[in-house]
Amino acid sequence: MSKVGRNDPCTCGSGKKYKKCCLKKDRMERREEREEFCEEEDQQTLETPSITEFETDTEDMPISEIPSPESPYPQVDMSLPDIPQEKHEIVEAWWDEIKPVFQREDVDEMIRRVEVFMEKYPDLLVHLELEEAYLFELGSMLGKRGEQSRYAELLMRIRREHPGMYVRAFGYYEIPVITEVLMRGEREKVAEYFNFFKEYPDSMPNELKSVVDILLATNCQEQLFDLARSTAVPCIQSPKVMGGDFIFRWYLFESWVPFLERSDVSREAVAELTDKLKKKCLQCDIIEVDEEGIRTRVVSIFKPPTIDEQVALKKQEDYKKFCREMCNNFMLFLYERRGMTWATACFFADALESYLNTNAQFFRPGAPFNFQQDKLDKHLSSYRSLFGLDGIMAMATLQAVYEFIPYLNENELRHTPGPDDIIKICHNLYKLCRKAIPGGDPAQRIFADFPTYCWIPIEFRHRENI
Repeated sequence: MSKVGRNDPCTCGSGKKYKKCCLKKDRMERREEREEFCEEEDQQTLETPSITEFETDTEDMPISEIPSPESPYPQVDMSLPDIPQEKHEIVEAWWDEIKPVFQREDVDEMIRRVEVFMEKYPDLLVHLELEEAYLFELGSMLGKRGEQSRYAELLMRIRREHPGMYVRAFGYYEIPVITEVLMRGEREKVAEYFNFFKEYPDSMPNELKSVVDILLATNCQEQLFDLARSTAVPCIQSPKVMGGDFIFRWYLFESWVPFLERSDVSREAVAELTDKLKKKCLQCDIIEVDEEGIRTRVVSIFKPPTIDEQVALKKQEDYKKFCREMCNNFMLFLYERRGMTWATACFFADALESYLNTNAQFFRPGAPFNFQQDKLDKHLSSYRSLFGLDGIMAMATLQAVYEFIPYLNENELRHTPGPDDIIKICHNLYKLCRKAIPGGDPAQRIFADFPTYCWIPIEFRHRENI
């Protein structure tokens, strides 16, 4: 599909410019398509046979607001102040001049033109409405070239000098910006980029989830908890957000950490933890908190599985329960032996459990854990996003499987194929994932050193047992 410029004649034949005619309607239709995609995603996750079949083209995916139910929380003001005709003409002239540059994907000139306009007409930058397509496409172009840092640097400048323009699509921009800050080793500065999420907590939930995943994938537990304290309750309460558990669970998990660090599985400790969780849940009118379920999980975290338990499994339900409890203990392994924070260890353990549960349909009594390439490939393909493969979740799953190998060996659990072959499978699928993941996806940078996990203290990075 060819791109229609803002000032081109509208394709409907009205004779008006596209921006004055069907642009708004087309944006709405594309956003509705995106919403439908997200609603259908869970039903289609197992239908994609391989990660090699993912498309990563982002053409015709503009950024704009989704109409939604009224929210009790502050919303970004998307209105633009009136400007005189002569200033409108400056804006339109810029778009007329940039169109051929945009079409030939001359990213150097695209960046230069924005920077010149920022300096010459700072009060008019917001009127360019760059968030509708221009910056989004520029990020995609730079991502394909491996120049994500240039994109992030431009966004950082806009954020500093033109926050009123930046905030109009802040969630999209914070993803590459926060990734850039982390890649620079400036973890202590990450929270400086949470202010818009905290001010408008339910405005961009999909992008907030992406930031949550980035923080988990990069071992940023304290930053995650900081963000969750301000956004979790609004995301659960807001009628705009479907499924706010992606952040609320980490708001609750913060209360778990002190108990986990004490390794306290006493009934008194579980009762105290349950009380803390109840108080948080009551903020969202969640009444029931399962104290016995909490105790069961706490106990399983500190109880390693045995091969006798594995061999004795007879039913699919027993297999799933065994996997759940084993992954709880795997979380402890990642915390103690790999230097991960509790939240990140839980994140990787959850990714592993998701894969093992997918394989439950192939369970046979007494069978070993199966890590065949085709099954793992199919599971990775279930992490669909609008623009291709969800890189963070796919890469996190591969990292979890890789970290699981010494855990299996240490606990003498049965698995097939052998450790060396599983490592080879992980490397093969990593290469495929790199091709399937869009160039601008943070996973391209966060997991660039796979299988080395570079987000833990350096003393934990060497693996003698593999």
